[in-house]
Amino acid sequence: MVVVPTFGHTPGSVATFVNVSPAQRFVHVGDLINLRESIERNVGKSWLMRRFTDEDSARTQAEVAKLVQLHAGDPELIILPAHDRRAFVELFGADNGAVPPCIGTPDGLKP
Repeated sequence: MVVVPTFGHTPGSVATFVNVSPAQRFVHVGDLINLRESIERNVGKSWLMRRFTDEDSARTQAEVAKLVQLHAGDPELIILPAHDRRAFVELFGADNGAVPPCIGTPDGLKP
């Protein structure tokens, strides 16, 4: 596991690189982006989300640009944002009620 700072969102924000196996590697980017498709589309968070959640939008956008470069150079590396349920399920599988509600749906209810 490797932890690196990511600037702009909040003080102390980090990305965590994890090698589960040689074939399964991912980086958890916290709240740097909301959805993995942000990297695929080369766009960060919406203006409203940046306005209310990022300490420094310009630095956040610079970090997002680094993620886009990283993805282009290593497309097999899975980028996992903290709140992207689809990316979580693709990486770890459906939770079948075993994942705490803070990651799943409100109050643990099935969608």
